[in-house]
Amino acid sequence: MVGRYIPPAWLQHTEVAEWAGEVEKLWPDLISKDLQELEILFVEQCRDRPMYGSHFFYSLKVQCVPDLLSNLPNNLLLAFNADGMHIFSVDKKELLQQYSYADVHSWRGTRRQVSLTIWDQDTDSVFELALKTQQASDMASIILDHINAIMANAGRN
Repeated sequence: MVGRYIPPAWLQHTEVAEWAGEVEKLWPDLISKDLQELEILFVEQCRDRPMYGSHFFYSLKVQCVPDLLSNLPNNLLLAFNADGMHIFSVDKKELLQQYSYADVHSWRGTRRQVSLTIWDQDTDSVFELALKTQQASDMASIILDHINAIMANAGRN
């Protein structure tokens, strides 16, 4: 069962039995649980974390006009969830900036690039952030899905 959760590249270096032994050392009580119990335990451990359920995208900052985000590194990790867009550093996974969907005025993209027009509350102005990513269309779709969900839920309250 442990082998299902070990990345294939890692299995080339270490046998499944060794991984199972390591898991048993760290969490001896888990070995006696069945798969469904383990899955429930996992979700219970993760769901209260702020980025649980987020969609993550590795991106390269191409341009920011005006350059309000000059302090950001070029390599970024963007996360989208019900709260909005969160920008992390790739190396330290440190939260650098975040914006609600109300702050994301517009977005457009091609297959490999996405451009976001964002409201900056600190400067009381908008700026455009252009990013290169292999998942530009997925990123644009996620933004639209979250905004549509927010609008649909707003009508219920």
